[in-house]
Amino acid sequence: MGIGASRNNTVQEFLIKSLAKQIADKQELIDEHKNYLADSCKGAEVDLIDTIPGIASYSAAAIMIEIESIHRFATPSHLASYFGLHPVMKESGDKQFAYRMSKKGRSGMRALLYMCTNQRAAR
Repeated sequence: MGIGASRNNTVQEFLIKSLAKQIADKQELIDEHKNYLADSCKGAEVDLIDTIPGIASYSAAAIMIEIESIHRFATPSHLASYFGLHPVMKESGDKQFAYRMSKKGRSGMRALLYMCTNQRAAR
């Protein structure tokens, strides 16, 4: 039987340990980046966003990085549109159904806000 013909327990154990180490290393790197982001992005706006239930310092920093300056947006509706959170009417032909979320803005930010709401619901 050749070397690559079958895997024994030793090979499987090696592969599993190797993958587990890679996952742990990646998670450590992600945590380092999150901590750096939270530590580097400070200010009154981040502190204010951080007071919203379900949003932690990393999420608040990420939101403010996307917004850059709140003065870029004339109204809260413009900010909602930027993130793709504004309602639009679902239409098909000449029929109108119901309002739904647009989803035309920043998908990464919608994902972040969704995860924040899940954190809030889990508490």
